[in-house]
Amino acid sequence: MFLVDRYCLRGGFAEGCGKRKTVNSSSNGRLVILTGPSCAGKSPLAKALWKFNPDLASRLQPVVLYNSRDPRPGERNGIDYHFRTRSQIEALRDDDRYALLDVRGDLQALDLEEVQSLLKSGNSFFEGSIRTVNQTVSCRIHNRAKRASGWPLPRFPETHC
Repeated sequence: MFLVDRYCLRGGFAEGCGKRKTVNSSSNGRLVILTGPSCAGKSPLAKALWKFNPDLASRLQPVVLYNSRDPRPGERNGIDYHFRTRSQIEALRDDDRYALLDVRGDLQALDLEEVQSLLKSGNSFFEGSIRTVNQTVSCRIHNRAKRASGWPLPRFPETHC
């Protein structure tokens, strides 16, 4: 995994800046994550990447989250998000295939099997907040521990694992 953090791009020195990690040894592709705080400029940076380096952009398949909010002007279902009702996304809570995230009051879900499938066929690109990335990792660890122990585990305060 290659983590691109706006703080790191500005010369910040935080743990993990510019480090490369393998996402999954059985995957063929890499997951490129563009992350930063809300309103830090991730989307304009991603659009500039697509505009000025279309060859690279054509080799990166986007990871598309499910989202409970209504589409904003110009957003397209299946491109920007998979727009669903909150109850439809809530129904995914007990399925280990999905990591559910509460993002500023909106319920989002990441299809983990879809990400693995995308990586088997090439490189993927995910744009999201640091909080979203951290919640996804926390949920994945929580769900694996729950399966391994056979016991119900408490949920993390800010996640919907």
